[in-house]
Amino acid sequence: MGRSFQIDFRERTEGSISVMTGLISLGLIGVVGLSVETGYWYHLQEKAQMAADVSAYAGAVALRNGETAETAKAEAIKEAEELGFSSINLATVTPVSPPLQGAFQTARDIEVTINYNAPRLFSSIFSDTQLFHDVRSVAGYSPSVDVCILALDPTGSAALDISGSSNVDVSGCEFMSNSLADDGFSVRGQANVDIDCANSAGGFEQDGSTSTITLSTCPVPRTDLFQASDPFASLPEPDTLVPCRNLTNTERQAMNGSAGSVTLSPGPTGVRKFCNGLDLRKDVHFEPGLYIIDGQSLTTAANADVTGTDVTFYLTGGADLGFRGTSRLNLTAPSTGTYAGMLFFGDRNDTSAEYIFNGTADSLLTGTLYAAGADVTYAGDFTGADGCLQIIAFRIDLTGGSNMTGDCDAYGITNAQLPGFVKLLE
Repeated sequence: MGRSFQIDFRERTEGSISVMTGLISLGLIGVVGLSVETGYWYHLQEKAQMAADVSAYAGAVALRNGETAETAKAEAIKEAEELGFSSINLATVTPVSPPLQGAFQTARDIEVTINYNAPRLFSSIFSDTQLFHDVRSVAGYSPSVDVCILALDPTGSAALDISGSSNVDVSGCEFMSNSLADDGFSVRGQANVDIDCANSAGGFEQDGSTSTITLSTCPVPRTDLFQASDPFASLPEPDTLVPCRNLTNTERQAMNGSAGSVTLSPGPTGVRKFCNGLDLRKDVHFEPGLYIIDGQSLTTAANADVTGTDVTFYLTGGADLGFRGTSRLNLTAPSTGTYAGMLFFGDRNDTSAEYIFNGTADSLLTGTLYAAGADVTYAGDFTGADGCLQIIAFRIDLTGGSNMTGDCDAYGITNAQLPGFVKLLE
């Protein structure tokens, strides 16, 4: 009888253990299942947040590029859909510009909210109610800033190079190199640079042992930026199919004579073309108009004194420019008309031309020095009236001194613009 009791007890206990083991296993499976599902929900939330960030950034880029708020919102929705959040998977993407909540509510900002379905897996055993979650992101851009020195070379080393004993002091505008090279913007030698900010589409390199740079609107040089646009890319080049009108014997004799003074006029057409170069000697005054130098060079002799108001010089046919350091220059671009603000305009196809600007400390070049296809060396210790000078060239080498400002509207100068910086805000 005792034996049968033992057998009965074992059988009963074994059955209870099996039941308990089954229940515990089910509990463990449930815990593991819910843990996996919760992890999946976290993963989906991170994915949705990333999509919201990318969408808001895309919308802010569109706003920065001058698109309307409606276009920016459409760009945001497009990005979210490409990342898998659309009505197909029960997601709703809602862009708003300007945002209606939060700390950033300007027309430069855009908010993107994504409401998405978190599908049930194991938890569907307990409930079939759909779960929806929200993520939110806000992006915006800073206003564009004026650029008074812009090197357009997209890849070259030291495309914007400040060297030698330069002493550059600039306020109200910034410097920009479009080069993607690691040293696209270079400061070296004994240069002393005090500017608003140094910007580069590539990198910035400084010889810190001998050169100094002080920045007033950014803590360090900005690098890896979008390239700045050429503000004169669509400006038509002057019509060069006009007759040559070189120096007359009277003008040449007056320039080389004992008096050494001559006034050059474009004539009734407002345009004068020199086809065998132009070497300016002693005192030369240019009357208002457009002067075309087609071939050879535009140069100044030692101690030349060159003046002119409302003048534009167009260099083509491979013409170089060389102003000697002992010459005095006082030239101002027109403030109205097709070439408003344009003082020197280099043929975009003259990629081997070289333009060297030098002069005495009291020289003034007021306007834009523009050579999209060529190199400009600015070696003088001068700028323009009220500091209004802009240099836009393929490559720029600053070896002299300058004191510039970005507030040049009164002189008809159209400043280059550095695009505003897009960033995530919330």
